Amino acid sequence: MAVDIVLPALPDGASEARVLRWLAEPGAALVRGQPLLIVLTEWAELALPAPDTGQLNGPLAAVGQLVPVGGALASVSVPQPGRATPVARRVAELHGVELNTLYGSGPGGRVMRSDVLATLALADVYPRALPLVSKPIATLATPVSPSLTPVRHAIIYSPQSAIPFAYTAVEVVFERERGCPPEQVLEALAQALLQRPQLGAQWTDDGLIVRRRVHLAVEGRLIQDAQDLNARGLARALRDGSHDLAEALFAVSFGAWWSGGRQGDLPGLHVGALTPHAVVVGTGDAERIAVRDLLLLTLRYDARVATQAEADAFLLALRADLQGPTHARTPIALRG
Repeated sequence: MAVDIVLPALPDGASEARVLRWLAEPGAALVRGQPLLIVLTEWAELALPAPDTGQLNGPLAAVGQLVPVGGALASVSVPQPGRATPVARRVAELHGVELNTLYGSGPGGRVMRSDVLATLALADVYPRALPLVSKPIATLATPVSPSLTPVRHAIIYSPQSAIPFAYTAVEVVFERERGCPPEQVLEALAQALLQRPQLGAQWTDDGLIVRRRVHLAVEGRLIQDAQDLNARGLARALRDGSHDLAEALFAVSFGAWWSGGRQGDLPGLHVGALTPHAVVVGTGDAERIAVRDLLLLTLRYDARVATQAEADAFLLALRADLQGPTHARTPIALRG
């Protein structure tokens, strides 16, 4: 069943918003509450969540398009109760999987046994879905210029969380074939947190708790002292890591968005997939079109702890480190 995605009532009273960026492409699997697109009003940029779990359908409202409140943005195909094979039903019942939360890969969205098994495999890494953000409520202290900049901002307040998380994102461009291994991202992130520890600080009624050791929550496991990851290797760190995330100060997710539980209460970095994009390189008469790999980094931070300017500086420093000559000369390979 297809459900229309429309522009909801906006918190600043605006009657329309401009589409700035889609965070998913047609055909992508969505989780209810997952940030789906960024829109711009007169006063703020807002990250709008997916209204339902399912598959995103096109056509999407074009980037730059002005959409009125209630206007169509896209649609999502949601799973229908009862559309599952008998084997899928038995496996789901055995493991306690809610079939109405799955979008099947079979004809017409029919849930197959493989869909249930894939969900169970992911459950070990992402224990539960993102919290529902039914009505994004966002405010910014100062108006946001409509001109595009390398860093995008949005604040989402979830009724399920007492933490006012803010979001900002930046694109990282790499030469083709170079890639960006997870170890490289985690090591650069750890160094950035050592240099700007306020991004990982914890807000309490008695003041801020700032930790000097970088413990990361990655795929449901604790990686202690991530600044030394280069010497250990990611595979070994994940294998030896504990599921107890009490000491974690920062969450990291690759591909899928942040899960709930302890990771959902932490500031974090979402690392998108490397995708090829056509970009203009060179200057003046030497300008030309080239294909580069683009990586989107999305930072989630506590708006009580860090300012937007501090979050931007953190993310831009991380980008500079990832694009720097040291990493370009010595890419880090995964080791077991």
